Amino acid sequence: MQVTWTITDDTRIPLEEVRARFTPLLPQIHDGIDRVIKNGKYVYGRFSDQLEAALKEAWEVEGQVVLTKSGTDALTLAAWAAHVDDGIGANGEDRPVEILCPNLTFPSSATAMTVAGLLRRNTYRIVFIDIDSRTLNIDPEAVEAALTAWTRAIVVPHLYGNPAAMERLLDLAQRHHLKIIEDTSQAHGARYQGRFVGTLGHTAAGSLYVYKNLGGLGDLGYLIVPAGQAHQQALRDRDLGRDMGNRNLFHSLGLRTRPEEVNALAALTMLPYLEKSNSRARRIVAFYREALLDTPVRFVETEAGSEPVYWRCTLLLSSTEMRDAFCRYLASQQIGTEIVYPFPVSEHAVYRNGQGDFPCRLAEDGTPHAYDASSRLVCIPCWPQMSDGQVGRVAEAVKAFFAEAWRRV
Repeated sequence: MQVTWTITDDTRIPLEEVRARFTPLLPQIHDGIDRVIKNGKYVYGRFSDQLEAALKEAWEVEGQVVLTKSGTDALTLAAWAAHVDDGIGANGEDRPVEILCPNLTFPSSATAMTVAGLLRRNTYRIVFIDIDSRTLNIDPEAVEAALTAWTRAIVVPHLYGNPAAMERLLDLAQRHHLKIIEDTSQAHGARYQGRFVGTLGHTAAGSLYVYKNLGGLGDLGYLIVPAGQAHQQALRDRDLGRDMGNRNLFHSLGLRTRPEEVNALAALTMLPYLEKSNSRARRIVAFYREALLDTPVRFVETEAGSEPVYWRCTLLLSSTEMRDAFCRYLASQQIGTEIVYPFPVSEHAVYRNGQGDFPCRLAEDGTPHAYDASSRLVCIPCWPQMSDGQVGRVAEAVKAFFAEAWRRV
């Protein structure tokens, strides 16, 4: 099937437009929904099975893919599948398992770990780590400086679709006997040194939420685990800890996180076009980089050997004041922007830099790069179905801001 996109309204350019993604696929999706309704299997059905198999093949997964209701649930299950406790057993505040997490990411990269600990009667203390100021991903040097005798795992989001420095992180994990849990929610189809993200760590989890670069019509998630015992555990844990052979027996406190067939169908329908969409996003960002060379904006850098997918095109401006004026100016031009994310995770009330309801601490040297980046970053439109005219108009608006508007502020 040849897919083309038609943009009917070129005056307003939102940060993201999912309708342009789904509209050409509607005949296939409608046909699939009819089949879902007729066969009466609305969760754990044929489309869910097919999507698990298709993701395993597309991303060259050696283990197994398990669908869940959401990416956050998948992260919780990924922590259990990685066995971050490592036999420590139930513990208290004085001897918590420590899990390292970058301080610039979506909150569930951390909160899912906290939930994983709570449901296993363990205290998982989140240690917030600084980011690399070039890539905005977790900084391996900051990771190594923060290690303690109780460090058991590192959560590694590939932020904005940009692969993290996995070679150095994997080396650290091997030397210090740590588990790496990849968060691939923003990086579907991204590669690092020829391998797909999600296949590099011990376990991985991702969100197939509708606004990701691959998604269903609502919430959906997946985890990637080794084949065998870890796979069987993940299947059990996503169904309340239910015995796979006897539905009346429950072995542990799991989650009720059943994948819905309609969402699996939509993601499965979109999957064959993911590489094309990712390639288009890369071309859009490459155009921006060249067009904005003479402006003061700085683009996020990439690791050597990585192939990002640009779920978001993220710019770093010189100051918060410049960033806020930039957003106002682009809004006046009917161009969408978003600050993803406006403050570090440790600032959220659940953690409050160690003063919240759940245990955490900042790395000893703090996270200055995370604070600095969150005060200056902004995302501009780069969704794959943008027309060349729209891409050009965004670039011209950015240049006009620095040539005209910013001088008047």
